[in-house]
Amino acid sequence: DPVAISIDTAGLPAGWSALRQDVLGELMLATVATVGGATRGLDLADPAAAFAIEYTSEVASGWGGDALVLVGEGQAGEKAGRLLRLATAWDSVREAGEFYGGMQAILPAMRMAAEALSDRARNAGAELVYGERENVVVLTVWHSVDRRDRGKLEQALAVRLP
Repeated sequence: DPVAISIDTAGLPAGWSALRQDVLGELMLATVATVGGATRGLDLADPAAAFAIEYTSEVASGWGGDALVLVGEGQAGEKAGRLLRLATAWDSVREAGEFYGGMQAILPAMRMAAEALSDRARNAGAELVYGERENVVVLTVWHSVDRRDRGKLEQALAVRLP
């Protein structure tokens, strides 16, 4: 059974609120971690090929659970600050390492996308942390968030495991 991970949003700084909380699951993580938009073995010219689609990948196999939270500052609009945190748990240290390695390949693209949305490049980025807890990999992506606020948000968004 998947591990029930949660990300606490009760201690968010003033002006910040949780906009979305969700679980991605193995299929979505396999899609997110696929470099270059590969079609996962699906021949788009053959309608029957959907029966042969690969629903996971080496990077996402061993998924043990995840939690995703998107927090925002103020109203949605031009350069409103946003921070997304994705915490993933894996069945083994090896599988956590595979996911971490696969995500490292797409991290530069995530940083560029965050910078494109931000008021200043230094107020945007993406970070991947592995090893703070055994079998857990945490992705944080932010834009239009200054360093001081980012520190407060990351501290407030504590990852909780059973």
